[in-house]
Amino acid sequence: MLFIVIQFIENILLTPNIAGGNVNISPFFVITCLVAASVAWGIPGMLLIVPFLAIVRTIPGHIDYLNPYSFLLGVEGTEKHAIQVSKIKRIFRRLKNDATQ
Repeated sequence: MLFIVIQFIENILLTPNIAGGNVNISPFFVITCLVAASVAWGIPGMLLIVPFLAIVRTIPGHIDYLNPYSFLLGVEGTEKHAIQVSKIKRIFRRLKNDATQ
């Protein structure tokens, strides 16, 4: 059971936020494309999909009529809902303060 929880945290929360944050790709698209690439091509597909997504996000950013697709793949506007360590700490501080009162 512990293994399943650790895998869930690593695969669903950490990897997309770390990999997507470094290349400025939405974690949703990173997760979706990782799953699709693993089904289609296995481990080599999973290794190649994030750099491929970075290329796919960069090229439309330089072509005016394709800019909406670049925006769709990007992280702009998702900062409010992003999972960050500072937000998690704030939640636990709030819970601790409520418990002591």
